[in-house]
Amino acid sequence: TEPGLVADLGSSTHSIGVWSSEPDVTYTWTAASDALSGLSGYGITSTDAPSLPPPSRNAPATLTSLALTLGDGSWYLNIRSTDVAGNWSGGYANFGPVQVDATVPGTATNLTSTSHSIGVWSNDNTVDYAWTAAPDNLSGLAGYGAAAAAAPGLPPASQNLGPVEAGTLALADGGWFLRLRAVDAAGNWAGTYASHGPVLVDA
Repeated sequence: TEPGLVADLGSSTHSIGVWSSEPDVTYTWTAASDALSGLSGYGITSTDAPSLPPPSRNAPATLTSLALTLGDGSWYLNIRSTDVAGNWSGGYANFGPVQVDATVPGTATNLTSTSHSIGVWSNDNTVDYAWTAAPDNLSGLAGYGAAAAAAPGLPPASQNLGPVEAGTLALADGGWFLRLRAVDAAGNWAGTYASHGPVLVDA
């Protein structure tokens, strides 16, 4: 008689279908049962799609949690039970997808002002900007932290724009640089930024 399956398979660190920048994942479950020869252990695999593990025991019956460091992508944990007599469960338990994106997004390009020229004084303090979106090939672009400052510099990790390709700022008098830093849906912030300026305002 084949053993039962583990129950309550889940993760204490990650939610199904939610992108995370954290690659270290902890899984937990309730042990499978076997009423005759007793539970011997499990065959456990981590795959990019739900998949029946092969009949190869790689975990003891006492194991009820597992910590894995995953690469970027979508992952499923699959657990199949085996008993002391060598019977393998015909089915398996699985949890996923756990979605990991530990890679920072790229940087926006072609940042420019559509209303003001660099280094030319203007009495219009409403400045329009446009750019080409930053790339992100995994969780996707969530948006930007945009800030105007008197000098170029990495903007803080504070999102105030969505995944748009244009925006408007009302600036005080002075010389200003627009700085644009991308963030993805997993919460990774780009280590670089786009800058445009100085835009000179005397209103």
